Amino acid sequence: MNGARRTRQTLQILALFFLSLLTVSAAASGEGLPVQPGTHRTEAFRTAPIFSDGMVLPSGRAVTIWGWGVAGEKVTVSIARQQQTTSIAADATWQVTLAAMQPTVDLTMSVASDSGAITYAHVAVAKNKPLLAGVSSSSSIL
Repeated sequence: MNGARRTRQTLQILALFFLSLLTVSAAASGEGLPVQPGTHRTEAFRTAPIFSDGMVLPSGRAVTIWGWGVAGEKVTVSIARQQQTTSIAADATWQVTLAAMQPTVDLTMSVASDSGAITYAHVAVAKNKPLLAGVSSSSSIL
């Protein structure tokens, strides 16, 4: 692998790593990144706090999206040319499982029900790779 290609791949991995830290930090604080204009989140209908603008989803495996809403309503999740629909259970919970996706960036994920809609922008799908650190002769994995 030539030096320029290795540098580009390292920068991409670092960017995804820091983006995922931002997502986890926002979820832990209970605050998401800014919601796109024209979208809204209601107390009756919401996703788990781990989902936000700029999130990074894993590639090559199914991904479960979940949240809460008004029992009996339908929820539709759309991303990367796939759409999954479910009904909100009597305990106000819902979840859908998205099929495995290939790595890509700048997707939009829409989550909608009868009582609300949420749009997440700048969603990435990335391979899960360990972050390597150290000098070229080391083999430390963070």
